[in-house]
Amino acid sequence: MDEKVKPALKFFYLAHGEMSLRCLENLISSGIKPGLVVLHRDYEYEKLKESFYGKIKQLCNDSGIQTISVDKITCIKEQLKIFDAGICMGFMEIITEDIFAIPRYGILNMHCGKLPEYRGRAPISRTIMDGNNLLFITVHKIDKGVDSGDILHEVKIEITRNDDVNTLYIKCSEISHTAIIESLNKIQSCDVTSLFRKQDPDERQKAHKKISDEERRINWENTNVSIFNLIRSITIPYPCAYFLHAGSVYNAIQSELPEDTLKPDADYKVGEIISADIGVLNVFCGNGRIALTEVRNPDNQIVEINKIFKAGDVLQ
Repeated sequence: MDEKVKPALKFFYLAHGEMSLRCLENLISSGIKPGLVVLHRDYEYEKLKESFYGKIKQLCNDSGIQTISVDKITCIKEQLKIFDAGICMGFMEIITEDIFAIPRYGILNMHCGKLPEYRGRAPISRTIMDGNNLLFITVHKIDKGVDSGDILHEVKIEITRNDDVNTLYIKCSEISHTAIIESLNKIQSCDVTSLFRKQDPDERQKAHKKISDEERRINWENTNVSIFNLIRSITIPYPCAYFLHAGSVYNAIQSELPEDTLKPDADYKVGEIISADIGVLNVFCGNGRIALTEVRNPDNQIVEINKIFKAGDVLQ
């Protein structure tokens, strides 16, 4: 992006969550300020009181930006009519047409997943689970569907072997403001109708829902890469991948792919513990073995692997 080009559009900013705070901080540092920041009045307030609500209100106060906290965004329809565009960053209310049709350029939503493949919930986690090497930040126009609006801008982020859902969230947060700046520059400098690209989703493609308990459960018949991706895609503080042992539930927090592996026809059952040493639980899986390097109980307490598990036990 040409640093000399700054968006001149008047826009409001619908914010929720730490990524929206980081994005706003960087927008302001780049010399770009929304005319209004809209917050939920109390959604997840106790959870995010220190990490989000207090900080964003202080940031806006220091930067001379008006903030409004709402139960329903429809109560500020009149205040939104002076703006050319809206930016939605994690706002958790469904935006209806009577709101997204107000700005002449609509409301742009930043979605951390490729569209239409990763519409809906948990796009970062699902991208990792599927073994992708790239994560897409997609800026699209809000419409009546779920993440189904016309696409304006995409940014690619490489997924490395060392990434998990948390590191990718940070990567998205760090570059989110550039995606917003580039999107605003696009709509003010060109023929808008030619910029947006319609999605062409398969009619069978529905928006993803919250990751279910069934999806979280480790299937030891899968490959070690598949299990490795599942574990890092939903590790703490998210609900984690889990398995059963002796009637108890255990969460798999971290794992490693061994450089040497076992042949699938080795003399072990799928899910059988090969060895249980201090800090490493080696389990036979669909294509050899995987090493679990951190396991916790449901109370989020790290367990001593060599005291809980033993070779020959079969995990469920």
